[in-house]
Amino acid sequence: MLGPLEISPFFFTYVTIALLLYVFGGLFYRLYLSPIARFPGPKLAAATGLYELYYDVIMKGKYIWKIQEMHEKMGKYIVGHFSDRMSDDMQLHINDPEYFDQLYSSSAKNDKYPWYINAFGPTGSTFGTVKHEAHRIRRPALVSFFSRRMVVRLEHVIQDVIEKLCSRLGELRKTGEVVDLNLAYRCFTLDVITEYSFAQCWNLLDSPDFASDFVHGVRSIARVRGLARFIRGLNEFLDYIPMSVMAKISEVAAFTGRWGKRMEKQIIEISKGEGFDYHNKSHLTIFHELLNDKDLPPQEKTISRLSDEGQVVVFAGSETTAHTLSAIHFHLLDNPSKLERRRKNWKRRYLIRALAQHGKAWNSFLIWWTPVSMNPLFMHMNKEIFPDPHAFEPERWLKPGGKQLEKYLVPFGRGTRQCAGLNLAYAEIYLVTAVIFRKFNTELYKTTRRDVDIAHDFGVPHAALDSKGVRIIVK
Repeated sequence: MLGPLEISPFFFTYVTIALLLYVFGGLFYRLYLSPIARFPGPKLAAATGLYELYYDVIMKGKYIWKIQEMHEKMGKYIVGHFSDRMSDDMQLHINDPEYFDQLYSSSAKNDKYPWYINAFGPTGSTFGTVKHEAHRIRRPALVSFFSRRMVVRLEHVIQDVIEKLCSRLGELRKTGEVVDLNLAYRCFTLDVITEYSFAQCWNLLDSPDFASDFVHGVRSIARVRGLARFIRGLNEFLDYIPMSVMAKISEVAAFTGRWGKRMEKQIIEISKGEGFDYHNKSHLTIFHELLNDKDLPPQEKTISRLSDEGQVVVFAGSETTAHTLSAIHFHLLDNPSKLERRRKNWKRRYLIRALAQHGKAWNSFLIWWTPVSMNPLFMHMNKEIFPDPHAFEPERWLKPGGKQLEKYLVPFGRGTRQCAGLNLAYAEIYLVTAVIFRKFNTELYKTTRRDVDIAHDFGVPHAALDSKGVRIIVK
């Protein structure tokens, strides 16, 4: 008979057998019994998330191209372990342009795939909401703040920041310094979104070097956050690191932490009707919109949730728009004949569509508890729909049938989860492109397509890692 503290000699044997049964039973289910096991795909990708980890972490954001290769070899529907860590979830990935509107339908009631959310930090935001019903409650107030009517009303905010950007470019024209547009446009979009949303501009355009360390630091943080897909609890761990410690690790992370505290203070002041004097500002903030929304229940107006909303708004409203502006500037300068035609007949709508075609977005939904996703970049690069898709051809939208192509242009997604800030993004792109190219003559400086084309996927598009960015000289 065993004593009270003694362990059976067979205990570890039983535990080992149980673990082996769990692991191999899960593998057998995923490979042969899962509802989507009948679809083609690499067995290794279906068996373990380490396959994705290799391409996205070790190879630095390259899994998107591996998925594209799978589709080219195996067809429009493939199954793999495009999922979180070592879980039992497999995902069906679709590359069929005609199916996009069905998956991302305005009437669909799909939950978002939690794995996708893990890579983007704050889960209290509308973007980070998994459940459809919760998202349906949160989204209307956010959409209202970024509606076409509100963007028109606050257009002066964008114009003021554009004036500051032009002032900086004017100074650099006198000195002949090389301008890194990746930095300049990111400062521009961050200054716009922080003034537009919080009436507290970050004033990054005032920085002599366009806040180089800060901007590069923000992009590095995004890459670290992306590891949360594979390391459970990483985002929560980072959030609990004291500011004093974080400042020694990364000043950018410390800054964003301090900004989060400032947002919390701003929310408290607005909810109490005290503190910051908004009567001296030209507009109210996103927190006024959310706190005063009668359709939002009290539990949706907590400090932590609204702070999450604010953090996501800042970074979602800056990175992709800045990337598009840099790409527009490059392609126009790289195609001078098309630039001259645009100047004579500035059809901005078609110009933006030509560049939006090169954008990248990703959404993954749960349908009958099976993760299903599509990547708009694959649709935008579909040669059957867009002949020579990598070519910069604004004219394709003016040719017969150009209007029909818009069905396949989805840089902001579609359906119930479509990007809420698309009106502000379009306004920024339209206004700044028109003003910059009317006021300045610029030329590329040691910049090629390699500095623009998407080479890595870190949740946002990224050119070659050793690229020095889109650089110009202002004439």
